[in-house]
Amino acid sequence: MPYEIKKVFASLPQVERGVSKIIGGDPKGNNFLYTNGKCVVIRNIDNPAIADIYTEHAHQVVVAKYAPSGFYIASGDVSGKLRIWDTTQKEHLLKYEYQPFAGKIKDLAWTEDSKRIAVVGEGREKFGAVFLWDSGSSVGEITGHNKVINSVDIKQTRPYRLATGSDDNCAAFFEGPPFKFKFTLSDHTRFVNCVRFSPDGNRFATASADGQIFVYDGKTGEKVCALGGGKAHDGGIYAISWSPDSSQLLSASGDKTAKIWDVGANSIVNTFNMGSNVLDQQLGCLWQKDHLLTISLSGYINYLDKNNPNKPLRVIKGHSKSIQCLTVHKNGGKSYIYSGSNDENDGFSGKGHTNQVSRMAVDEMDQLVTCSMDDTVRYTNLSKRDYSGQDAVKMDVQPKCLAVGPGGYTVVLCIGQIVLMKDKKKCFAIDDLGYEPEAVAIHPTGSTAAVGGADGNVHLYSIQGTSLKSDDKTLEAKGPVTDLAYSHDGAFLAVCDANKVVTVFSVADGYAEHNVFYGHHAKVVCIAWSPDNEHFASGGMDMMVYIWTVSDPETRVKIPEIWNWSFADPTLTTMNAQKMSQLDCARASDQLSQQRADMKGRSFKGSGERLTTIDDSSHYLCSHYLQRILDRLDQWANFLPMAQGSTAGHGTLLGRVCSRCMPGVNKAQCHSSWADRKDKVADWPYLASDTLVTLESTGGMGNYACPHQSWVDSVEALEELEVGTSPGSPTGRE
Repeated sequence: MPYEIKKVFASLPQVERGVSKIIGGDPKGNNFLYTNGKCVVIRNIDNPAIADIYTEHAHQVVVAKYAPSGFYIASGDVSGKLRIWDTTQKEHLLKYEYQPFAGKIKDLAWTEDSKRIAVVGEGREKFGAVFLWDSGSSVGEITGHNKVINSVDIKQTRPYRLATGSDDNCAAFFEGPPFKFKFTLSDHTRFVNCVRFSPDGNRFATASADGQIFVYDGKTGEKVCALGGGKAHDGGIYAISWSPDSSQLLSASGDKTAKIWDVGANSIVNTFNMGSNVLDQQLGCLWQKDHLLTISLSGYINYLDKNNPNKPLRVIKGHSKSIQCLTVHKNGGKSYIYSGSNDENDGFSGKGHTNQVSRMAVDEMDQLVTCSMDDTVRYTNLSKRDYSGQDAVKMDVQPKCLAVGPGGYTVVLCIGQIVLMKDKKKCFAIDDLGYEPEAVAIHPTGSTAAVGGADGNVHLYSIQGTSLKSDDKTLEAKGPVTDLAYSHDGAFLAVCDANKVVTVFSVADGYAEHNVFYGHHAKVVCIAWSPDNEHFASGGMDMMVYIWTVSDPETRVKIPEIWNWSFADPTLTTMNAQKMSQLDCARASDQLSQQRADMKGRSFKGSGERLTTIDDSSHYLCSHYLQRILDRLDQWANFLPMAQGSTAGHGTLLGRVCSRCMPGVNKAQCHSSWADRKDKVADWPYLASDTLVTLESTGGMGNYACPHQSWVDSVEALEELEVGTSPGSPTGRE
C-alpha cells in the first residue's frame, strides 16, 4: 500500500505585533518564503497553493533567505542556530550548520557570489557576525551598536558594503571584505527596523519605528534624502523592499497602509489602505518581479494591485497557529477539509468562536458542529458559511469533544459531564460520572454512544429519545483513552490510548476484542476510518501516522514524521494512499507542541567534558541530558532504556543515538553486526547493566541503545575517551 504526499495546505507566517516579519524572495523569481514555528514555508508566488515545508529546526525559526545562486537557503532560529540547506532536492539536505552567536537570529544576508553570510540578532556577547558560508571562517566584524540589531543587508555589487539597523536608533555602515565598521547613521529617533540595498547597489534605505525612511548612497553611505520630506508613514515602518529596477520602494507600516515610492522623484506613487482593524497593520513586504506582497498582523498575505490600491488582487488566508482539529466532508461532489485552531483567522463570515476550537464534525444536515474553549457549541450552515448567533449553544461547563449522529443528535463531552443535544438544544446531561470523559463516538445507527475515559475504559450509553441511559457495559482499553471512532458500517469500534496501543472491538460480537495493534512508540492521539471499513489510520506523538488493516495487525503502512507537518505547526498535509483517500488524523493539542530533538552532527557535554563526534552521522548524549529528553518525550523510553538508571551509572557517557535511528527510518541495517560485537560491548564499563536486552525489534525499533553499524564500529574509539566522572554529576547541558 504505497503512499505519497498529495497536497500541502501551508500555514500563514507567524507574526507578532510590533515586530517586523521578513519575507524572502527567490532569485529566480518563482517562490517566496517565510517562517512559522520551527518550519520554513516555501510557496510558489504565482500559485501559492503549491507549497513545500522545511521542518528540521529544533527551535522557532525567525528568518530564512535564498542564496543569490538559488541553490541554497539559510535559515536562523531563536537559539542562534543557522542552517544552510539544499533547495534542489525535496529532501532539503543539510549542507552546513553554524552558531554565530548565542541568541535569536533576527536577519541575515548573502553576498552576491553566495560565498559570505552576515547574521544579526540578539546575541549575548555580540549582535552580529559575518563569515564564509562553507567554512564558518570570519570575514569581518559587525560592531558599532550597543543594542539588538534588527536588520542587515549587503550590497549586491562590488565593492561590497554592509548596513545594519538596531534598537539603539542607529544604522551602521561597513566596508569590506573583511567587513569593518565605518561610521554610524543617527538620523532616526526610534528603533531601526529594516535596512535594504537597492538591487543595483547604488542606494540603500533605512526604515524605522519613527515613521521615517532615509535613503543613502550605496557606496559612500552619504545621506541622499528622506522620503516624503519628513514622515513617510503615520505609524512605525516595519519593512521595505526595492523594485527590481531599483527605481521604486515598497514600504509596510503599522498605520495599516503600504506605499510605493518613486525614490528619484521623492514622491508617493501609490498608497494601499489595507483596512481599519488592528489586525490590518502591515509587518512585512516583498517586491518580486511584478508581484507586490505584504503581510498583515493577522498573518494574511496580500497581493497588491497597483491599478486598484483599495483592493488587493488576492489575499492568502489560513492558520497561523497550531491546528487543533479537522474533519472532511463531501458536498456537491467535492471534498472539503475544515480545520479548527486558536488563531483569529476565519474562513466563515460573522462572529464565530472567541477561543480555541477543540473538536468539529459535520452532521447529516450539512452543518459544521464545533465546540470551543469559549464554552459554546456552534452549528454553522456549510452552504452559507456564515455564523449565526442563534445557532450557538452555551454549555454549563467547558466542552472538549463532540460527536454527531443521525436524527439531529449531538453528544458533547464537557469537563466531568456528558450532554445530549437534539436539534441544537440541550435535552439531557449526566453528571457525577465517576471518571473523566475524553473522547466520544456515536454508532452510525444513532442508537449507541461510546465514551472513552481517562480511567482506561470505554463506557457505552443508549440514546433513547431525549435521554442517555448507561448500558452498564465497559470495554477495557490498554490505557487512558485518547480517541475512538466507529467504522462507517458500524461493524467495529477502534480505540486508541495513552499506552501506545490501538484496540478494535467487534460490535456484532457484543463488543468483543477483535484485534490489538502495536507499533506506535508514544501516546496515540487520533484515529479515523477509511471509507472501505477495512483500514483505519492512527496518529501519535511519535511523529507517525500508521494505516492499519483490520483483519491483520501486521499489515500496516508507516508514514513517518507526519507530526512535523500536521501536529507541530499549522500546516495541513493530505495523503494519497491506496484505499485511503483522506486522513482525519491531524487533530492536535497543546501537549503535542513538544520540542523535537534535532540531533544531527551535534555533540553534548557534561561535567565540563567535551565529547567530539566520530563521524558525520554520530553524536553523543550524556546520561543527564537523556533523562531530560525522557521526561518530555515518551517515545525515547522505548529504545533507550539504559537512560533510566543513568544517575547511578559509571560516568557521564552512556551512549548516543545516530540520525539513522531516529523514528521513521528503517532499522534493518541496525541489527546486522550487533551479535558479533555484543560480548565486547557488554564489558564496556560505561554502559549500565540493563543496557543489554533481548535483540528483538519492536515494530521496527529495537529496545537497545542504537546498535547501528556505525555505533558498534566505533566501540574501540569510544573506549579511548576519558569520560569517567563521579555519580550525581551536574545535569548535562549543550
